[in-house]
Amino acid sequence: MTRNITITDEAYERLKNKKEVHESFTDAILRLTKKAKLTDFAGVLSDSEADTLVKRIESSRRASRKRSEELRKSLKE
Repeated sequence: MTRNITITDEAYERLKNKKEVHESFTDAILRLTKKAKLTDFAGVLSDSEADTLVKRIESSRRASRKRSEELRKSLKE
């Protein structure tokens, strides 16, 4: 089944610019709106980039725990 939709000229141009040469507009919409799987991101980061990211996340979590603990202490006073 097919449907007709109405979109603005701006939306049409954006979609047209995202569409691959071999794709129909339907194919482009389906590709652009599909849910990504976690495995789709495998290999995106180099090992050093991944290590840096892990270190930053760990640092952020430590800082967050510290702020939470300080807030708990101040609320008890």
